[in-house]
Amino acid sequence: CMALTIDERSKSVSLFLDTSRAVYLEWIEGEGGDIGLLRDAVTGKVVGIDLPLIDNKLSVRHEGPIRINSGFKKDDAS
Repeated sequence: CMALTIDERSKSVSLFLDTSRAVYLEWIEGEGGDIGLLRDAVTGKVVGIDLPLIDNKLSVRHEGPIRINSGFKKDDAS
């Protein structure tokens, strides 16, 4: 599943496109350490992003199943 994580303590927002992958964070040079790419530890492909938290209000538009503050289990069809 995908995950959107907001961390008010570190003032960051992370979007993980596939939570089953091991990732590492690669900071984008020239952005002052504000923006980072989450890369798959095996393939090196981008599977997410880390951004500075500018506003803590959140709006999500999604037409599929959604869970708030809980994850999906592998055998969970809904």
